[in-house]
Amino acid sequence: MSSDVLRHTIYNPLRYISMRIIGDRWASLPAVLVTFFVSGLMHELIYYHATHLPPTWEATCYFVMHGICVDVEIVMKKKKVMIERKWQFLNVISRLFVLGYLLVTSRWILFEPWLRNGIHEKAYIEYSIAMNFAKGVLNIH
Repeated sequence: MSSDVLRHTIYNPLRYISMRIIGDRWASLPAVLVTFFVSGLMHELIYYHATHLPPTWEATCYFVMHGICVDVEIVMKKKKVMIERKWQFLNVISRLFVLGYLLVTSRWILFEPWLRNGIHEKAYIEYSIAMNFAKGVLNIH
């Protein structure tokens, strides 16, 4: 859902504007990067509402870093660097590499503010309160 919203509000309009400035071939590059940047800002806002602490910009850095990597992938595929230099990986290896990259960077940058500020503990407490309330309302013991 959120990716669809970002596609229609950020990516598509920016790609259209970029097509007029830098041409159709590379128009997706700034659109992708700005879309990831806006996603990072949205995550910072979510963190702020959850922690009531000033933003650390770690989430924004995470998403900008991933936007840069997606742009690099787009450039490599469009220039056919991987095919011309025979750097093409099997799909399985490529997907495992991407999954590993996501896991390492998400733990390091994306989830660290949550763990550092104890949000997971607060969420567990709030979940327990909600469950106890629901049990009381539904008469479940």
